Amino acid sequence: IAVVQTIRDSTDYKKAQTALEELSVTDELTGLHNRRFFNEHLHLEWSRGLRSNEPLALVLLDIDYFKQYNDKCLQSVARILQHSLLRSSDVATRYGGEEFCLLLPNTTIDGALEVSKRIRSAMERMEILHKTSRISDLVTMSDGVACLTPSPEGIPTELVALADEALYNAKAQGRNQSAVIES
Repeated sequence: IAVVQTIRDSTDYKKAQTALEELSVTDELTGLHNRRFFNEHLHLEWSRGLRSNEPLALVLLDIDYFKQYNDKCLQSVARILQHSLLRSSDVATRYGGEEFCLLLPNTTIDGALEVSKRIRSAMERMEILHKTSRISDLVTMSDGVACLTPSPEGIPTELVALADEALYNAKAQGRNQSAVIES
């Protein structure tokens, strides 16, 4: 009688699986989390806010007059966003194209505005040239800031809609600024 035993080390498999999962939620160009991650994380933070009755803020940012600009600008902006977030619970994502999103759990509208100001200041210090902009020789951003305390009757996408409306208002008011919607 012969006995055959196979022992397989699953360490390499688990590492590869983890790397693949990370790639599926990471924007390849900027290294930020992608929209898929944002959507999942938004629902997670909404549920957490429901339990804790704490506010959830969202900042939706858009590079002004970006259409003729390049990938290097996106990478620079991504670095600014990553360095502007001070808490491990805050998340920066590439929302799509030249749009970025910051999800700020347990943050009031005032706190979200502080983050927005910090990003604006960092953008100014970087002095990224933007010759096709109609408002500045440098890259600027408009952002919409919104804050809600999650409720059982609400849905997470309400927060996104409010931030999007605020972003539209910032652009309509001349760009290179923040606009706020509180609910």
